[in-house]
Amino acid sequence: NGRAIAIGDRWSYLKGLNSDGEGGAIVAYLNVLPGYSYGNLHARRVGSGGSLVWDIRAGEEMNETIYFKQPRLIPDGAAGAIVMWHRYYSGEAMWQWVDAAGALHWGDIGKAVLTGVSGFQTASDERGGAIVAWSIYAQRINREGSEAWAPGGVNVGVGGSVISDGAGGAIIGESSV
Repeated sequence: NGRAIAIGDRWSYLKGLNSDGEGGAIVAYLNVLPGYSYGNLHARRVGSGGSLVWDIRAGEEMNETIYFKQPRLIPDGAAGAIVMWHRYYSGEAMWQWVDAAGALHWGDIGKAVLTGVSGFQTASDERGGAIVAWSIYAQRINREGSEAWAPGGVNVGVGGSVISDGAGGAIIGESSV
């Protein structure tokens, strides 16, 4: 019972799982060679009956020939998702919007949003875009894939977890011990 999402000779690490809002799911995972922390990025949408609706492989459809880590999925509210990942060699954080039918909307390889950043957290902006928080900064990417806040992000004074405020903004917090 159930549907296998990843089968092969590599280790597959589930990195994101969201409802598509229509009874199915969108999943992001890395296919990794044993002993490595980065690999090939995959994002798949599975329909309510278990059938594969679309399959995006970053090394193919997105014309990428490099490895990835830290993939994130942010639901777009319309059975698609914004996929975010970190390019292992260049240090760029990239975004790509994949709609319900599997079409890529922000160019062949997505858009670079951040450089030299890792350890980011993401959330939906509840308007078809996404919010990313890193270090003490945050940035909102709108549905068109453009930065909605100040270039390079805004200083929010804290880093850590991020959730949507339901109005295009975010609540960002951190824990201290």
